[in-house]
Amino acid sequence: VEAHDTAGGVAHSFSRFSKADKNVPFRFDSGPSLISGVSSKSTNPLRQVLDAVGTADDIDWFLYDGWMVHDYADGKAFKITTGDSGAFEKAIEAKAGVQARKDFEEFRDIMLADGGLTEVSGYIPPLALRGDAFVARSLLGYLFKFLKIGTKGLLLTGPFTLTM
Repeated sequence: VEAHDTAGGVAHSFSRFSKADKNVPFRFDSGPSLISGVSSKSTNPLRQVLDAVGTADDIDWFLYDGWMVHDYADGKAFKITTGDSGAFEKAIEAKAGVQARKDFEEFRDIMLADGGLTEVSGYIPPLALRGDAFVARSLLGYLFKFLKIGTKGLLLTGPFTLTM
């Protein structure tokens, strides 16, 4: 099943305009650029499937610390890095200004707060969310975690724009 409005899976890009500028769109590559949490045991659904079928340790994982962003609007390129180095925040500030950096930092802090979406998204492993009549039995062991998710569950299963 195609998850985008354009056929081609990861072999296409799409554009979106910001509220501030309706003339120059942001262009997104839908291809795989960073898949976190697969090189070691984690809550990543792909990693859990690989662990379940016993093939995760047979894969030679390629680790990298970032990727290049090419902005066709102004012809500039910059590197975005992973981790806590502050490089991502610096890149946001260099591209969009101090307020954009502050807005991102506020959003990040809310997401990463105790009980925030980042934490609750890992409460229930994806493999426990079965698609059969026994789903209740597999979720029973996560009952208290399920209750702690509360109304945040709507954010976890809805469009990302609801978290913004």
